[in-house]
Amino acid sequence: MPADQQELSTAEAKWAEWHRKREETLASQHGWLTLTSFQWLPSVPEQLEGLPGLWRSDGTTAALTTDGAEHFSIANPSAESAQVTGQHVSGTITAQLSNDESLMWLRNGELLVELAMRSNRYAIRIRDPRASTLTDFDGVPTFDYSPDWVVPAQFVPHDEPRTEPVKSARHDVTIPVTAVGDVIFEYDGGTHRLAASAAADGGLTLNFHDQTNGGTTAAWRFVETDPPAEDDSVTIDFNRAINYPFSFTEFGACPAPMRVNSLELAVEAGEKAPR
Repeated sequence: MPADQQELSTAEAKWAEWHRKREETLASQHGWLTLTSFQWLPSVPEQLEGLPGLWRSDGTTAALTTDGAEHFSIANPSAESAQVTGQHVSGTITAQLSNDESLMWLRNGELLVELAMRSNRYAIRIRDPRASTLTDFDGVPTFDYSPDWVVPAQFVPHDEPRTEPVKSARHDVTIPVTAVGDVIFEYDGGTHRLAASAAADGGLTLNFHDQTNGGTTAAWRFVETDPPAEDDSVTIDFNRAINYPFSFTEFGACPAPMRVNSLELAVEAGEKAPR
């Protein structure tokens, strides 16, 4: 096999393994495919759909009051102010988050109860491994791997990070997104620029619109890069562009791209819209 064909075969095999692991993560027991609700906490104690107990928020603290017979247990040991009998919570348990934080807070049978703060309000999301979005999941369709979509780029860091409020997949949630710089690349005879956020591993997150959105792909996608090199060069592998949770479930509150992140390109690479 010629060297260039062997190199392509190796790169495609690595991408296929990456995609397999991506689908495996999506299909995990309490992953994104198991979301079955998004409910704002009321200001006075009330029941929530699908959950026992009485739930409330005073704006700074979220609280659940239970008589102990409803079989709640702590999912995260960092949850404070709990009265616990064996594995069960009895009385009132509280938790506090900062805006845009989440906590896998409690378990109720097979259900995992996630506490989230979005737009300075507390919400509960239920994760149920019996959700049809998980049980009917048969993979994420993708474009064929193409080396043409592995693109060299240059990272231009900002002197100071810039934060901009953006819309989300929910009409009632706005999310602040911080750009640490721009990524500039050449493609199809044009120069393109994307604002980049910092990823947890030191790389960059590029959240973008492109001309395939609403057709073969979801309303927007994102791709992550490795950390920039010493000369701030970076590689964008659009074959690894993936869908946000909102494209699989109506209960995802995912940030839309910054206003500048609309590519005048049809990025026919990465994940397509879910079936």
